[in-house]
Amino acid sequence: MNARLSAAVVAVVLATTSRLTAQQLSLANLAAKEAERRQAVTQPSKTYTNADVKAESNPAPVTASRAALPLSHPPLKSDHDLIRERGADEFERAVIAMAQQADDLETERRRYSTACKDHSSPRFVFGSRWIWIDNESLPECLLLRSDIVSLAKGIRTGMEQALEDARRADVYPGTVRDVRRKYALDGSDWER
Repeated sequence: MNARLSAAVVAVVLATTSRLTAQQLSLANLAAKEAERRQAVTQPSKTYTNADVKAESNPAPVTASRAALPLSHPPLKSDHDLIRERGADEFERAVIAMAQQADDLETERRRYSTACKDHSSPRFVFGSRWIWIDNESLPECLLLRSDIVSLAKGIRTGMEQALEDARRADVYPGTVRDVRRKYALDGSDWER
């Protein structure tokens, strides 16, 4: 057993020393190549003095005109900022769609108010006898009222979903408030 252990130790030592020898040869070759490269360089390198360093360490003060110059490379945005911007854009698109639906809702409300609210119309029931019936109970008005309710419910649901998506994208509350105000959907009518 001791012979096997000794043989294994000798094998490891030989493998390590042969690897070190190969590395030493490659480092020697690399040093020789670098010496040749330096001899081939004909142009002298610049030597810096203390005067050069002092002159460069005191740059001219930044003036308002220099500060206003655009950067050659704008700063990169983080992934989180990109997600937030995308969320704000998606929120605004959703609010635009809901604003169009709100316009349709307002048109339907006007139609209902004009045709059904506080009006009655004559209806022929028996023979030549006219009976006045309140328009709000007519099937057309009931259908119009159900359309108004479903439109309002759709806008409310859409706003809740858009607000939740904006929250998940970490859109700033001020951005959400400004977008809602811009499209006149900032009232509490469109929230839970």
